[in-house]
Amino acid sequence: MQFTTSTLLLALAATLSASAIPGFTTILPPSALLAADYPNAVHCGQKNPAVNMAIDNFCNRVNSHGQVANNLTIGTPWARNGVTHDGFRVSITGPTCPGNSRWVPAEYCNAQFHYLCAVRGGPMGAGEMEFGASGCQEWKIERL
Repeated sequence: MQFTTSTLLLALAATLSASAIPGFTTILPPSALLAADYPNAVHCGQKNPAVNMAIDNFCNRVNSHGQVANNLTIGTPWARNGVTHDGFRVSITGPTCPGNSRWVPAEYCNAQFHYLCAVRGGPMGAGEMEFGASGCQEWKIERL
């Protein structure tokens, strides 16, 4: 299936109509972000393949057994320092998040960064957004 601009806009309109979850500063609930991940990833890749590669390397870090580690935790050096690819860095910073808002599963990492790049980011995908309980996670895609 080939995605056109109109297809992406329809998918985006459908997800933007979803109601917000209290405690999230994004306008989309997590289930809508996951549902929109593929078209957002395609659109992000069209904007800037380097950002898509940085997101993939950051969110899908492989452990010594060749599996996605799925252990991204807010406040760790990996999250703070992020990953750079071709002059763009993705990272997550922020104060200590309450409870389970510290751990970011790989699928949410991908979906939220793709949304930031495709929908909220500038022409090259750069931008920043807050996620997590009360916006305790600061997600950034920046040009270096």
